[in-house]
Amino acid sequence: MFQRFCEEGHYGGRTKPTDTRQGIYACSANGRFLASVNTRHPEAMARMLEKALANFAALDEGDRVASSGLLEGLAAVRRAEDRFPIDGLVLRVASKDLPGTKAGEGWHNAASNLDWAWFQKSEAREFLPAELEVRRTHAVPSALVERFVRFHLLDNVRGQTTPFGRKEVRIAKLESEVERVEDAFVDVRFSGATLAVHDDGPWARGFETKLEGRARWDPVAGRFTRFELVAKGDRWGRTQYNARAPESDREALFEREPIAVLFELVDGAELERVAPAHFWGYGW
Repeated sequence: MFQRFCEEGHYGGRTKPTDTRQGIYACSANGRFLASVNTRHPEAMARMLEKALANFAALDEGDRVASSGLLEGLAAVRRAEDRFPIDGLVLRVASKDLPGTKAGEGWHNAASNLDWAWFQKSEAREFLPAELEVRRTHAVPSALVERFVRFHLLDNVRGQTTPFGRKEVRIAKLESEVERVEDAFVDVRFSGATLAVHDDGPWARGFETKLEGRARWDPVAGRFTRFELVAKGDRWGRTQYNARAPESDREALFEREPIAVLFELVDGAELERVAPAHFWGYGW
């Protein structure tokens, strides 16, 4: 359904279509295309919505509501959101360039991005030592740290990017240390380091950080009530769509520039069931 109405939008009619359908689309519940645009400008977005409303008003009633056949088909689709770890650990992932990054044109200089990181309930417990005692330390399993490194410590500040391969992870270390133990909570501190490098082909790149953070664990509920982890370091190189230095400017392309990524607990009313951008790589 998505592909069908996208071909009527702003990318429709191309003689050599690519994989991208990037943009904002409006359609009826029955999949009838109404309008679309690919823009960062609110005025253009408002014009698109006005056009969509006018086209919706002109539809027959049957095209405004979803047909039974369409609903049955959608019900059978397996979505990433079906694996949402309701009793696990859900983190909002915010990435942004730090002062010292070369200024880009227009929006580049103030760009930032958001993603989400998921961990199942059993995985969340593995961030902590088996024995919750003050000064007890614990090396977080490499599989969990590699999830951060491969899928979330990425240069997506200015645009879409690809994850790192498993063999491209050079360093993936995260240690937790118990700082305080009470009946109702356990406080821990995190520290670590990461490095991932892709050095083959036209999209060579790297991402290196130091990790620092704190969290609070509720031993009765078996869940985190606070989780903050900051990855601060350098990025270099580029991927096809992340709007960094052009391939022709080799000196600028491989110059290290500062970047930071914040992982923060999402809970309660703020909980959003948005799948991680690279969820397909989780292997769930």
